[in-house]
Amino acid sequence: MSTGEEIESFYTPSWWTRRYTKETVVGIHLELINKKSEELLRTIPCKLDVQYGCGPREKYNIIGTDLENDSPILIHVHGGYYQEERISHSSHAFIANALYKNHIKTITIGYELCPKKEVTEILTDLSAGIKECIKYGLSWAYSFPDILAERTQFQFYFPNSVPI
Repeated sequence: MSTGEEIESFYTPSWWTRRYTKETVVGIHLELINKKSEELLRTIPCKLDVQYGCGPREKYNIIGTDLENDSPILIHVHGGYYQEERISHSSHAFIANALYKNHIKTITIGYELCPKKEVTEILTDLSAGIKECIKYGLSWAYSFPDILAERTQFQFYFPNSVPI
């Protein structure tokens, strides 16, 4: 294994399995998250596929639209920008299940993938999308809602004041 492949393996859990091939693990994962997400989107009030940019993947879902206007909001951005086109912002709706039960709205946000866009372009677009999500929170709340933006291993907490 080359150094590049070895480093890549540290960030790619599908490579860690011994029971299945990498492709099989990814397929099982996609099937499970899509099934659970579809079930959740049918049962929890939500606003789907809100366009924030020009690209076909530049959309977000707001899950828990029936919750109080000043409910906390978690913004989820899935990582793996270059790895899997079959994952979209809707594929991660399943994470809203426990959050909704605890009166937290969830926004899952999508973005264009590499190599269609460079990382710097993706970050610029995501910044615009997250700003729109924050504006959504501000438009419904009497005061600034608690917003937590989460991306795989990284979390950013915006406590009651974010310049937009």
